[in-house]
Amino acid sequence: MEAASPLVDLPRRPWLRWVWWAGFWVGIGLLTALQFYFAWKAEYGTDGEPLSFQSALVRRMPGWLVWGVFSIGIARLARRFPLGRRRGHSFWLHAAMSLGVAVVHAAIRIPIEFMPFALEGIQQENPGAEYFDVYWVAILWYLPPGIVMYWAILAVCSALHYRQRLSEKEVQAATLESQLSEARLNALKMQLQPHFLFNTLHSIGALARTGRGEEVVRVVTGLSDLLRRVLTAGGGQLVLLEEELDFVDRYLEIEGLRFQDRLRVTREIAPDVLDAQVPNLILQPLVENAIRHGISVLPKSGRVELRASRRGEQLVIEVRDDGPGPGGPPMGGGIGLANVRGRLEELYGSRAQLELVHDTWGETGGTGTCARLSLPLTASDSAAGESR
Repeated sequence: MEAASPLVDLPRRPWLRWVWWAGFWVGIGLLTALQFYFAWKAEYGTDGEPLSFQSALVRRMPGWLVWGVFSIGIARLARRFPLGRRRGHSFWLHAAMSLGVAVVHAAIRIPIEFMPFALEGIQQENPGAEYFDVYWVAILWYLPPGIVMYWAILAVCSALHYRQRLSEKEVQAATLESQLSEARLNALKMQLQPHFLFNTLHSIGALARTGRGEEVVRVVTGLSDLLRRVLTAGGGQLVLLEEELDFVDRYLEIEGLRFQDRLRVTREIAPDVLDAQVPNLILQPLVENAIRHGISVLPKSGRVELRASRRGEQLVIEVRDDGPGPGGPPMGGGIGLANVRGRLEELYGSRAQLELVHDTWGETGGTGTCARLSLPLTASDSAAGESR
């Protein structure tokens, strides 16, 4: 992590920080010199003692340059000894420092700005006045503004330090939140993968008990292909819809071996959404739910339909079945659907939702169930680049 600079909240490049800092104090010196120059002209005009702009600079610029140097130390003190509750020692430290800095500033400023121009006039009015008599009186005169200036610089530096710390905490909080969200998503994926594996092994067991050995071999081969795809995907949370549908097709091939002619699958996928990004393994639980609660309880064949289309800025995916609908087994309480909802919440918040609705469709007009998934439509980077 980059070491904190006393020049807080300034440009990142070190030389730019110093240029900005010096320019700030030189600018104040120029402005006060101009103000002094024109005020002198307005008060004395051509009748009084002439004053050049160079002389006005000499009277006003040095004091601000000294404050520019002192402000670097004050900024360091503001960071090292911040003001606030339970920091009484910091207050007294700054009180002592403000007095000391004001004395030193006056001691430097008076011989340059005040004495060369004021001593002669003072001695004319007070013939017995010595240099150091005037010097100490001038220090007392310059002391209160110097103390006020110290606290003003301290207040500005403290405010900048506070804003910097707040910004750093916000970045840290956002980073931790992102890491936590990623960890939760990975945990949900790890929860889903064994759930999917156990259900597929259950299908293999059902085939084996009926003596369909050749189909068992085909299911095991298909399962190994699915697991290979899961491992190849790694820790990525998003995949193309086309890839997710391909994975679902492999899963449906396995279920097709189990149900044979009892399972029919249709697809209605809009071509313009195939390159949309969707959460990895998000559709398989919906298809599994349709088969388990819809097709498996039917005495005859049933149908599962996959639909995907764009609606405004949303991608809408539907998994329908023509099962018993409201009269079927309870739905929505298993690991799969809870997992889908959890991942949608982590990835999209309120911008995505999963609905389970009972619908009337199919050749017989019977009631079935539709799992409707709605999420923000986001194309892959490569597809976005091609469209540009």
